[in-house]
Amino acid sequence: MTHPLVFGVLLMGIFSSLFGCRKSDTPPQRPKTKAVEVADVYRDLRGQALQLSPDQLGLTIAPNEPVAILMEFSVSGNIVTLVCVTDGTTSLYFSNGGGIIGAGEHAAVRAISQKMISAAQEHLADMKQTNDFPLPLAGSVRFYCVTAEGVVTTEVAEEALAGQHPLSALFRQGHEVIAAIRQHAPN
Repeated sequence: MTHPLVFGVLLMGIFSSLFGCRKSDTPPQRPKTKAVEVADVYRDLRGQALQLSPDQLGLTIAPNEPVAILMEFSVSGNIVTLVCVTDGTTSLYFSNGGGIIGAGEHAAVRAISQKMISAAQEHLADMKQTNDFPLPLAGSVRFYCVTAEGVVTTEVAEEALAGQHPLSALFRQGHEVIAAIRQHAPN
């Protein structure tokens, strides 16, 4: 009696695998990852940077020129946000609430930050208009460029930026700014 039952279950398994559920044709979605905990001060400072306007800075900027560029990436489960503003303001925010504000007061940091703003302008066409501001996925780098016309963004795998990706130069420029900030930051 048990042999026909076992045979029946086995047969059902074979038919199920052959004729059962097929793979879905839906495109892959962002993987579910553990949400990064974000300190209120980080959320506020990041939000202010993403909403900057030329009027707030007292500047006249053409519609296709950057007001600010943000480069964001994950380090040890935290998000690091580099902010370079056209007026020379340069800061580094950490999602845990830490950071370095006002690094653009140093002439060397300010000069490299301005180079990043110029590099960002060259890559506006590589980014898409957005009203949503998600944090980058682990292993990715997200760029936001704030313009008088709104915010544009793109997200790229960090390993792709180590090669010949169109945004590799902007990524390297961002790390030059971070190196200058670290060099001139108080211990």
